[in-house]
Amino acid sequence: SIPEADAKLAFDLPDNWRRLFVQSRTQDLRLVDTKAKFREVTSVQDQEFRAQMKEFKAQFLEEGPGTLGRNLEAGLERLLSYKTRLNEANRQKSELVNACNLFSLEVRPYDDLVDLNMETEKLGKIYGLFVEYKEFTDGVAATMWGDLDIATLQNSADGLEKSCKRFPKDLKDISVFKEVEETILNFKGSLPLIVSLKNEA
Repeated sequence: SIPEADAKLAFDLPDNWRRLFVQSRTQDLRLVDTKAKFREVTSVQDQEFRAQMKEFKAQFLEEGPGTLGRNLEAGLERLLSYKTRLNEANRQKSELVNACNLFSLEVRPYDDLVDLNMETEKLGKIYGLFVEYKEFTDGVAATMWGDLDIATLQNSADGLEKSCKRFPKDLKDISVFKEVEETILNFKGSLPLIVSLKNEA
């Protein structure tokens, strides 16, 4: 025993399916010109984006966070600024890839963007060590002279030096790393003077 309404739904399925199929094919044919237009627009956007990434990479290499020498504070600020721009570029790239797939366009790799992501990741690790050093020295600077613990100071400086030594060789060859390492070693080199000053004699 089947309710009449359910039976009608079942028997109407073939007609409903044929009607839906015809509608979808008709709509697809009507969209041929529209799809062609969007394919062209997407192709142009892809070319423009690649040109922008080429300029972005050139700017990054000329005046990015790895070009400021000893001014590590400014380099850190610039890295954060470039990361924001890079996040936006990665978002645009994802949208373009989706559009290319939607309109059956070839998806070619974005080499300049890949290089930018890799370089930013490397510099991020190096500046991460600088941030660790900066937080440590800022904490020391805020400590009263009488409360300064020399043992903790020396252990922290040793830890930063060990972090430098654990860095991969390819990162050690980057000029920014050498500046960070030199900054840490210079601080550690000043510790004997602090120890002498803390001595009651």
